[in-house]
Amino acid sequence: MRTFRHCVPVVVLALFLGACQFVTEEPVVESPPETTEPEVQAEVVQEVAALPPSEPDVPPPPPPPIPVPDPGSLMGYSEAGLEGLFGAPTFLRRDPPAELWQYHTDACVLDLFLYEDVAGSYLVDHIEFRETGHSASEKEDCLREIILSMGEATG
Repeated sequence: MRTFRHCVPVVVLALFLGACQFVTEEPVVESPPETTEPEVQAEVVQEVAALPPSEPDVPPPPPPPIPVPDPGSLMGYSEAGLEGLFGAPTFLRRDPPAELWQYHTDACVLDLFLYEDVAGSYLVDHIEFRETGHSASEKEDCLREIILSMGEATG
């Protein structure tokens, strides 16, 4: 039995040392094959070339301005013609043989004076712009605003 007692410490020591050997082993991990740098660059170039061309962020052009008649061309317009162009007047005053048709926006006021002709129709005989300048472009801007406001009222 004595020989068995001497063997026990040696066997325990061998087991401890054997256990330490298994703990220090690291698992084997397979890595993907490495590619060379030129191959990677060629792949990136091909991917970029396959992308659709980018368009610059350019805002769409503004819509063209609404065409407006020359203020002088309103002379002789009938009631139906005015309503077709500007819509119903904002203010209407009847004093036979005359009528005042008024259109106004926040920017300007347009007064159209219609007089009765021999056939009994009322036609534009006089035009006045108020709260606007006297230049042709300012008058056109006023007419444009009236036409736009008529579209907002009906739309």
